[in-house]
Amino acid sequence: MSALPYYLINAFPGATPHSGSQCAVVIIPENDTRFEDSVYLQNVASDFNYPATAYLRFVKKNETEAEYKLRWFAAGELPFCGHGTVSSAKTIFSLYPSLLSIVFRTKAGDLKAMRVGEKVEVSVPEVPIDGKVPDISWIGQKLEEVTTISSADIVNVATFDWNGPSVLVEIKPEFDLKNATVDGKGLGNLKAPMTIITQMAGEDEGSLKIRSRVFLPDAASVEDPVVSIFMLQPVGWAGRSSNRPS
Repeated sequence: MSALPYYLINAFPGATPHSGSQCAVVIIPENDTRFEDSVYLQNVASDFNYPATAYLRFVKKNETEAEYKLRWFAAGELPFCGHGTVSSAKTIFSLYPSLLSIVFRTKAGDLKAMRVGEKVEVSVPEVPIDGKVPDISWIGQKLEEVTTISSADIVNVATFDWNGPSVLVEIKPEFDLKNATVDGKGLGNLKAPMTIITQMAGEDEGSLKIRSRVFLPDAASVEDPVVSIFMLQPVGWAGRSSNRPS
């Protein structure tokens, strides 16, 4: 069994080198069947013990465009991973300086990465909020069963389709969301593949601050530690919210 090249990437770093979201990017040759071996991929991801390990398998490439298949693993296979996608794009762009765009074929759909100067821009499929209004009292009751969030803390709720009807819950800005106790598996009582709990936390120099936590009760990693890609949902919701604090 041949060795596979890998690269260690720190996406979205902050003020110190110890911040950010780490990802191991492993490149698998075009016809290598290890890409389909989920047990092997999981074992390697466990060895890295990073927030995510991304696996790329080459499909095709010309001077400016490339195509790869992409899978992400943590404690199990991830349905989507934003920082794993950005890390994968950064790796391939670094290896092939003439490339301008990459298409990643994933189970979540096709994702396109563009080189923008020294930065990477990733476009993802839109997951629109469908406008349906769930039963707020029922959702409040279910949250009280498995979290420290009470019905009185809920401002509004909405649904969107992500592997099935999923739930976005907006709570009051003053609630301590960061330190809230949440039984991620217990959120399965909402019968939603994803639950986003978000709050409009104030505005600063024209920019809206949003805090969110994302839970996938049926996934191996119950709470998404990065939520970069899933922040698109509360950002879209913010434009509709009547509870934007000043």
